[in-house]
Amino acid sequence: MSIEATPKTVIQIGSAVSSVPKRISLSEGSGDAAERSRNDAVSALRHLLSVESDIRTCGSIDELSVLLVNEVRKAMGARSAYFLVLRSGRPRVMKVSGTSELDRNAPTIRWLEKELQKAPPSSGWESLSPLRIKIGPEASVEEARTFPFPEGYWLPLKHRDAKPDCGVLVVGEHAFSESAITIGARIAGTAAHAATVLTLKTPRRKMRLGYRLLFYGLCIAASASMFYPVPMTALAPMEVVAKSPFVVAAPIDGVIENVVAAPNSAVKQGDLIVQYVDTVPRNQLRVAEQEVSLAAAKLRQLQQSSFVDETAKRELAQAKAELSLKVAERDFAKDTFERSSIRASRDGIAVYADRKEWVGKPVVTGQRILEIADENNVELRATLPVAEVLDLKPGNRIRAFLNGDPLNPVDATVTSTSHQARVVEGQGLVYLINGGFAPGTVTPRPGVRGTAQLFSEKAPLGYYLFRRPLTWVRQKVGL
Repeated sequence: MSIEATPKTVIQIGSAVSSVPKRISLSEGSGDAAERSRNDAVSALRHLLSVESDIRTCGSIDELSVLLVNEVRKAMGARSAYFLVLRSGRPRVMKVSGTSELDRNAPTIRWLEKELQKAPPSSGWESLSPLRIKIGPEASVEEARTFPFPEGYWLPLKHRDAKPDCGVLVVGEHAFSESAITIGARIAGTAAHAATVLTLKTPRRKMRLGYRLLFYGLCIAASASMFYPVPMTALAPMEVVAKSPFVVAAPIDGVIENVVAAPNSAVKQGDLIVQYVDTVPRNQLRVAEQEVSLAAAKLRQLQQSSFVDETAKRELAQAKAELSLKVAERDFAKDTFERSSIRASRDGIAVYADRKEWVGKPVVTGQRILEIADENNVELRATLPVAEVLDLKPGNRIRAFLNGDPLNPVDATVTSTSHQARVVEGQGLVYLINGGFAPGTVTPRPGVRGTAQLFSEKAPLGYYLFRRPLTWVRQKVGL
């Protein structure tokens, strides 16, 4: 057997058995390679069309950027791709291929942004341009010594003549081929059109002339209404209190045994309202009475003996003094015992919170226990927060919305205001505003609570609506 190759790439195979020559042409192998090349081209075209279709279905710039960095990297055979946003000519990395979340504080990302700002693409950020990244072991920055991709290519998302504000940067070990750049430019152009559509604002429809005139008229009316004078008002918690109550204070030191008068109950003059534990005063009175009897008996004995005994006559004056002292001590013990039972000195209503708070409680002389108020002589007391302060003067109007009947407000007028704020538990720093009810008004009973609407002098409506923001600005900024 002998194998002979002809000059036209035809291999001739001869055999001693058969005299018929057989020739095999290499054109069949070339046809298979061409067919595979055509298939690869069709597959690449299908992939490109699929990418463009995916770009058109993106609903946001964020979704578009994630798609771009991953598809452009695969289409161009790059090792990594970055989606950059240009802000005043400064590149900012927003997305990286192969990851869904970007750590902006990563050292590599921060170094790459600084490097791109110092060494932008040779043709600028507005056109397709290769990019050379300065890396190597001689670099002074650790990230530049470890970054493995020196070659890059910038693909801006530029639509028509508009200045691009974003784009894709691909990087790799070697420079990119013309075919890869062509495919990347095609994808970038499609993405630029999609980005323009996603960021394009819907044009506002022009109103008809009649609607425009109506709109302008309403604006002028609203602006003019800002100068309409309205009374300045503020809301404050309020309570109905006795105007001139009689304060029942502790007359002696001791422990309260019982408060006979129930809260908000009617009492008459002379009624027992508070009872002390009287064990000590009662026994002290008995001892004092016995001592008075003993001193009186001693005085009588000395008086009888003074007729015959000079010594008894000399002790007579001392015995009288001792009797007077014991009588004074008895009167004091009697007065203390009587004070252990507190009685009402006038008719009215017993005003206090809870009976259980006083039973068994020790008190000192002068401590307030309760008040006896005249239910027909009451006034309104409002606690106005410092942040809501108004220029209130006697005679200003008050509308009281009682908790029990908020649909029927009661009219009143300011009678006095406190010049200094005080701290009230649960409300903070407040001013006390006293008001009297209008003549002929059915006055509520003491203890009723509600909300008071306080009226001050008139001011423009604009100031009334924006006084809190204006106050905040003046306090914080000083304008």
